[in-house]
Amino acid sequence: MKFGLSIEEARRVNVEGTRTFVETAKRSQRLRRVIYVGGFKIGAQNARETIARAGGYERSKIEADDLVRAYEREGVPITRVQPGTIIGDSRTGESKQLWGFADLVRDLFHGKIPALVGDASYWMPLMTVDFLARFIAGVPELEGEVEGEHIVIDDATPPMIELVERITRHLGVPVVRRTVPKGALEWFLRIGGERLTGVSPEAVSFIGPERYDVHATKRAMSAMGLEMPDIDLAVRRTVDHFLASRFGKRDVARTHALASGLRRVGGIPTWVEGSPNTVRRRPPPWNPARLGIVGRRRRGAARLLADAHAVRATLGEKLRALEVPVVIVAGERDPLVEDPGGVEVVTVAGSGHFPQLDAPAEVASVIARVVGRARLSVVRAA
Repeated sequence: MKFGLSIEEARRVNVEGTRTFVETAKRSQRLRRVIYVGGFKIGAQNARETIARAGGYERSKIEADDLVRAYEREGVPITRVQPGTIIGDSRTGESKQLWGFADLVRDLFHGKIPALVGDASYWMPLMTVDFLARFIAGVPELEGEVEGEHIVIDDATPPMIELVERITRHLGVPVVRRTVPKGALEWFLRIGGERLTGVSPEAVSFIGPERYDVHATKRAMSAMGLEMPDIDLAVRRTVDHFLASRFGKRDVARTHALASGLRRVGGIPTWVEGSPNTVRRRPPPWNPARLGIVGRRRRGAARLLADAHAVRATLGEKLRALEVPVVIVAGERDPLVEDPGGVEVVTVAGSGHFPQLDAPAEVASVIARVVGRARLSVVRAA
């Protein structure tokens, strides 16, 4: 996907590329079905009228879809799959698509979206990448007459205003409350606003009040035995993945994906990562001071968090340099974030940050044992 293409460039890829693909498939003696993947706006006549004015990319997608329909009328076995805006894997949030939804999350995180498009009826239908893959793989296996088009979206996707509020609250950044009419924004972007904001008018076309007929998709889902994943959970996991990977600049181990995520620790957004068996609390995968955008009170907390991470290495060196016995008592639910070296660590089961309050008898027993060992050492030295 690339916005800003001329109609000639876009046609070479979307229209002529589609023609070449279908003509090649037609020559196969073992052809079962051609799956054409378009977009949810293409599949709705009322939405087509709005995106036809958007730019070369979307106009070429409409022309490609019309071409596929013509092949279908000729008898070529084709199914058109029109997916919503793609987000990450519903289980891990993993996504290699660093535009579209990723642009939205990135701009919200950096405070670059001062207002939203439209009103409470506007939405951007979402679809997880793993569900889409399973659906596409299942279409050729459907028995009987296969329907020509499936608009594959999760119709439980919340309105854009609500979706953005959930994302910003998860990120710990200010909620965007202002709205602007879609027509006014598109006009602004076309007269020079695109250069100022980096937002293409074509990107705005994906948001609107139109609803979509998903009955064919639900019938196919029933035949395949598929269920839609939890869209709210999938959104949070996708946001977490973008942050963990620094929007594609850092590799994220798949084994850590399920245990990783943005959590609130003392009211401060903190990144937690690790395998399902070993979870380590770390600074977020960005500069902690960056969290200062969320307001004066949290800006001070973010600086404290940044300072704590900065001096942790120094404290660790001093701890390991001590020549006296050291015992660290830690709560099971508030584990150490660094390896203390050869220092003895006693973990109090079921306790959090204050084991002396959660389990005073157990902590007292540990202290008594340490004191007893110290006294024995003194006696032996004497």
